[in-house]
Amino acid sequence: MFEALLLVLAQASAAPDDQPDNPLATAWPGVVCDQDAADSGDQNAMTMCAYQDMAAADEEMAQAYQRARTMMLRLDLQIAESEPDSAYNILPGHYETLISADLAWTTYREDHCALASFRLRGGSAAALALFGCKAEMARERTQQLRELVETLSPKGRH
Repeated sequence: MFEALLLVLAQASAAPDDQPDNPLATAWPGVVCDQDAADSGDQNAMTMCAYQDMAAADEEMAQAYQRARTMMLRLDLQIAESEPDSAYNILPGHYETLISADLAWTTYREDHCALASFRLRGGSAAALALFGCKAEMARERTQQLRELVETLSPKGRH
């Protein structure tokens, strides 16, 4: 287990995060939000601004996730080093559990936001609702990840 953790830690520091690719991230490269047009009610501008807001929230969440992932690996490594014969080492660790939780959360966000935008399906505001929902949920998840890191950090534990 100890050697496997070292390998995963080395790969994690070099690899991009494990979150599934967002197909929308490449759908509209170079999207520019015209806030004045959005404020005046231009639907296309509002959608572009909502997309840009979602992309920014997703980027911030990805950074928080990377910090959490690195910390979870370090915690597992510390436990494996200090307690090599512990029953802890045969159960899923911090890292594996974070990955599993994040995959489940990503699926939940996709489905939840699709449902939230159904009432507007087929209309010009559907994408606006979808992007707004995803941005809001990304900000909430970012806060959860930050709190997780803070709680499990040595200075955060009491």
